[in-house]
Amino acid sequence: VVAFGEFLASDADPRRMVDDGETDAAAALYRSGVAFNELTQAIDGVQALDQATFDEHADSATSATADLDRIAAVAAAAVLLLIALGLFQRLREYGR
Repeated sequence: VVAFGEFLASDADPRRMVDDGETDAAAALYRSGVAFNELTQAIDGVQALDQATFDEHADSATSATADLDRIAAVAAAAVLLLIALGLFQRLREYGR
């Protein structure tokens, strides 16, 4: 946020130069891209930090849910067994 504020502040410099008639200096300052490069570097740094945080949380989530597929398979088998048992009992009632 600070780098963006500095970028906006430095963006006013070339405008002021043009207003003062210093168009060559304003063009040179614009072409140098110093303020933009500093902003880009700040954004890149924040993105790297955010990516590292995301990767850490993703790894944590992966390890926390490692057994979830086996648990889901056991739960599905239990549901299937209960359905079959209930159906079998209902069919026995109709058979009497």
